[in-house]
Amino acid sequence: MGKPVPMPGTAVAVHDVGVGALALVSALMLAAMTIGGEALLRSSGLRVLRGVVDLSEHALFCIAVPSAPWLLRRDGRLSVNVLVARLPGPASRAMAALTDLIGLAACAVLPVYGLRVLGQSCARGQMIFQDIVLMDWWLQWQLPLAALLMGLGFAGRLLAPRAPRSELDTLSDEGV
Repeated sequence: MGKPVPMPGTAVAVHDVGVGALALVSALMLAAMTIGGEALLRSSGLRVLRGVVDLSEHALFCIAVPSAPWLLRRDGRLSVNVLVARLPGPASRAMAALTDLIGLAACAVLPVYGLRVLGQSCARGQMIFQDIVLMDWWLQWQLPLAALLMGLGFAGRLLAPRAPRSELDTLSDEGV
């Protein structure tokens, strides 16, 4: 992964705080995942911790969604570099802009639907009943916020000039 992709103006500070906060949520959920410990207890014949499997399922969601804006900011998302790296500079930049535009379009729609689901969940008082019982909105708040931050990240990528994909890969490989 390379350096953060530059974003124009003072939006950077606000964006970075939001992205950092969601990355912290992801890190906390990763720390909370105790499925390995539960498996060790179970295999050694000791008492099984009730709800650990449910906790790990929810924690996986709470790791993936909030960390997505941070990964985008660090240019650490999955991408197809085989084709893009072989393209000349202008074509590579155009391909990167196209993928950023598609990401921006998706992130323009996701918060709207995510907020609807969140609002309905709160209004209905929906709960998730498993070994662990929790309010549904405890999970639903993450998608609208993460999608909004990613949308801002994609917009920043489109507005800020950057090196072609192959040059970015070279820089990150050299540790620059």
